[in-house]
Amino acid sequence: MPAHRGFAWIEVNVHGRAAHGSRWDIGVDAIRHAGLLLAELDRVDAEELSRHVHPLLGRPSLHAAFIEGGLGLSTYPDRCTVRIERRTIPGEGVDDVRREIDQACDRVRSRRPEFRADVEVLFTQPPSDVEPGSPIVRALGEALRAHGMSTTVAG
Repeated sequence: MPAHRGFAWIEVNVHGRAAHGSRWDIGVDAIRHAGLLLAELDRVDAEELSRHVHPLLGRPSLHAAFIEGGLGLSTYPDRCTVRIERRTIPGEGVDDVRREIDQACDRVRSRRPEFRADVEVLFTQPPSDVEPGSPIVRALGEALRAHGMSTTVAG
């Protein structure tokens, strides 16, 4: 397996304004705004990420791994935290991922000017990519076959 996806773990803190449920005029629902961001990220995953394909790894991906928010049933939530894992392929870096998330926030903000969010990169690991015909990959294949093991080059 000479290629491996990398990843970036991103935390997005969406800000709202707490208010009693009867005060829709002053409350800003952070959870609903996070939902708009998730819908935008779903579009990014389906439409934009699917255009990039690595021969051994396939396409990059993104998913919401964690979501938390809310104060009570009769209160507009003042915050919502979404943690996202974005799997990367060779040629993509953490700056690319950060830009995607920031741009998704900007698109939500263009429709909902009161949308506010802070984006933080929590942890990253870059993808790896070694040419399948490289000396190290060939040597490993030969060593495995010498011990009676079958080999398949995959990511």
